[in-house]
Amino acid sequence: MMGKVNQERLAEYLGELKQKQDTNDRYVAALRGETLTRKPYQRIQPVPKPNDTVTTKPQ
Repeated sequence: MMGKVNQERLAEYLGELKQKQDTNDRYVAALRGETLTRKPYQRIQPVPKPNDTVTTKPQ
């Protein structure tokens, strides 16, 4: 499953390079800790922060 997703993302990235599209937004987003979506109108999305609270089971 992940292999197919990675293959699709690689194909998309190589297509952008082939068309000489600006791909710097990917690097800028990665440096900010964000991830990109495929929707151009909301391309950069923040990465959700992990939950720092520890849950304990009642004994």
